[in-house]
Amino acid sequence: MSRTQSAAAVLVSLFTAAQFATQPARAASTSVVISQVYGGGGNSGATLRNDFIELFNRGSASVNLNGWSVQYASTTGTTWQRTNLTNVTLAPGQYYLVQEAAGSGGTTALPTPDATGAIPMAAGAGKVALVNNQTTIATGTACPADASIVDIVGYGSGTNCFEGAGPTATITNTTAALRGGGGCTDTDQNGADFSAGGPNPRNTATPASPCSSGTNPTGVGRSSPSNVLTGYASLLTVAVTPGASPTSTGLAVTVNLSTLGGSATTAFFDDGTHGDAVPNDHTFSLNYTVPEATASGAQSLPVTITVSGPLGNVKQLLSQLHDTRKLMHTKRFVLKPEGQDPKDVTLELELTLFDLELAPKTT
Repeated sequence: MSRTQSAAAVLVSLFTAAQFATQPARAASTSVVISQVYGGGGNSGATLRNDFIELFNRGSASVNLNGWSVQYASTTGTTWQRTNLTNVTLAPGQYYLVQEAAGSGGTTALPTPDATGAIPMAAGAGKVALVNNQTTIATGTACPADASIVDIVGYGSGTNCFEGAGPTATITNTTAALRGGGGCTDTDQNGADFSAGGPNPRNTATPASPCSSGTNPTGVGRSSPSNVLTGYASLLTVAVTPGASPTSTGLAVTVNLSTLGGSATTAFFDDGTHGDAVPNDHTFSLNYTVPEATASGAQSLPVTITVSGPLGNVKQLLSQLHDTRKLMHTKRFVLKPEGQDPKDVTLELELTLFDLELAPKTT
């Protein structure tokens, strides 16, 4: 080969590598993602004995993993190692744990793995692919991008294959790369979707934590009459529209009536009592007599709607309740205890509340 030909070959090789480094991997049509990568197992300072790869179903439908594999290559490597997955149907919100090679240190075994391999993953940087077949990625491939690639994560500085603008942060013997939202976050940007944190291996026996893709419940408040004399009663109602996917269950409503001489957690009823017209129609009611000593003027009544369902004790707070004539605006927050799995989450909905206009009692 002439010197000119040799130089041209080098240029082509460098250009190909640059393409791989900037093109995000294209995922197949599935909602299973790589949710955690840890390569420090058994290394100095590590507690866990083994490396591992964790998968998560962030979608709304079950996915069968039979015939799939996870594959690993070094930071800029082109030789891939494969671990086959087992015949498991992964439900929405379910995790799947792949145990890899053990180091000479560590004191704690992983939870029971769902698949077991022997890949010695690098602690700081590398690349992991989720593949919908059990054919090892061809040697010489720096960054696979064919239709069999379900997901790919490049972790650590210098890695030349990743989704988005760059790989995750470099991890260590005591940290893993964890996908945000318990595995739910996926913007096809490894650098943004993952953060470094203590390894938290989860398997199919871990309680499922489905990603929310439905709608939040909404509420509309009304008082009848809306202008009431102190010492007299007004029927206060909160009409709740349950959320969907999943449907809100176990609905309960409390209202802060402390400015009207009542409790900050006054229960409203949907059982045909206390002024409620129709039981179990999701309209919660209370026929409330305003104490005579209550100051006149508009009153704002914050409402809390509690939903008891699969996540358990999920509170959805309507900090302001809307009048039927006004447009509702919602804002949603998910609060996660630091360093823990969110077995319970709190959703906050901010709405414009209805006012109850009070006038002094006439004699």
